Amino acid sequence: MKNKRKNQIGIIVAILLLAVGFAAVTTTLYINGTARIVPDTEGFASEVIFATADVDNESASAEIADAGKSITFTTQDLKNIDDQVVLTYSIKNDSDYNASLGELTCTSEDPDYATYLTVTPANGLSGTTLNKGATSDTDTVTVKMIRSYVGGEKEISFTCTIDATAQEA
Repeated sequence: MKNKRKNQIGIIVAILLLAVGFAAVTTTLYINGTARIVPDTEGFASEVIFATADVDNESASAEIADAGKSITFTTQDLKNIDDQVVLTYSIKNDSDYNASLGELTCTSEDPDYATYLTVTPANGLSGTTLNKGATSDTDTVTVKMIRSYVGGEKEISFTCTIDATAQEA
């Protein structure tokens, strides 16, 4: 009987040692990963657009073109010094980001541009943040004749651009 009991105690001790030994060699597994996040610059660029474009003179016209990215603007005939047309516009932000609006700048490749016209943006939206899903207040661009012109009819083309920078919402 003593032998049998010794064998039972030996088996129990062996099982305990196996359990302790197994616990000592077990390991913890870890999962390490990398998630890449990138801005949706294409989505932002295509979804910050001109929402409205109006002129203060019925013989002038303004039309939003290029999927909202540009305004095609034509004045009436400017004949006298100080004749002017005012374009009023607003911007809509349909992107997933807030948009920080910069200054509106106007340029022309026509050498007579600055000789006969001033194109003056009010830049009331410059430095403002346009929240996602929001439409801005209106802002204006004034085109004014500053010098008389002698000659045949002349069209002067100019381009105004406004920069918008994405901000986290």
